[in-house]
Amino acid sequence: MRMKTAEVAAIPHEVKVKALESAHQKGVKVRWGLTVCLIVVALASGIVYVLIRKRHRQQRQEWQNRLAEDDREMSEMVKAQSEKNREIGLLNYQMERKKEQIGSMEQKQKERLQREREKVKEKVDEIKQLKETESAMMREKRELEKSLETTLKEQRELQSMAAKVEHDKLINQRIMRYRVTGKVKQKDALLMQLKHGNMYVGEQIPDEEIRPMIEALLDEVCPAMRQRIDNMTNNLTKQMMCYLIALELDDEEMMYRATRKKLETIRRYYRECEEMMEGL
Repeated sequence: MRMKTAEVAAIPHEVKVKALESAHQKGVKVRWGLTVCLIVVALASGIVYVLIRKRHRQQRQEWQNRLAEDDREMSEMVKAQSEKNREIGLLNYQMERKKEQIGSMEQKQKERLQREREKVKEKVDEIKQLKETESAMMREKRELEKSLETTLKEQRELQSMAAKVEHDKLINQRIMRYRVTGKVKQKDALLMQLKHGNMYVGEQIPDEEIRPMIEALLDEVCPAMRQRIDNMTNNLTKQMMCYLIALELDDEEMMYRATRKKLETIRRYYRECEEMMEGL
């Protein structure tokens, strides 16, 4: 019992010892943890210090480089400004020289203008005289042109009359040739009626018989020509005009009497008929 009592009495002491041992172990762990934290903090502080110092050195070097660059730029600006000042001084000198030259030139220009004014005045007087002479010559020229125009007009009228006379002569020769040749009935009356009108013929041919008689005369003088003309145009007036051109009776009045169309229509168709006949 005493042994058991001693063991029971020792239990609290053992519990206390174990508690102290557990507290001691916790304290050791805490101390090691703080030590590790201090080491980590010290290493981190050292690294941060090194980085900050390195950055400060880089910034200092950049500032120094920037200051050197600014000094170089400033030196160049001062040098450029000096060069500009020298150029400005040279320009001012040149401007003064130019002003002197311009003043001299202006004086010479004034003298030259005065001489030119005197010359212009003389020229104006000469031009005035020339204009008076030219006016007289223009009046004479207009009179000569008017006289020449009248002469040319008379000459054109004479030429036109001569051409008409020659044309009428040729037409009359062709009429005489057709009158003495061929077998077309009433041919003489037809040709005379076409050339001179109804008042110069004793036997008047009706209008509806004129075309068949001209076609018969054309077939007799130029066989197959009528068919070729008819193939080129369906216009009866143009056909009749082409018939007369083929017979070399290209007279406006004869075409007028053969077609009974207005002279304006005959003249409008004539060039086209000539072009068609040129192809034949």
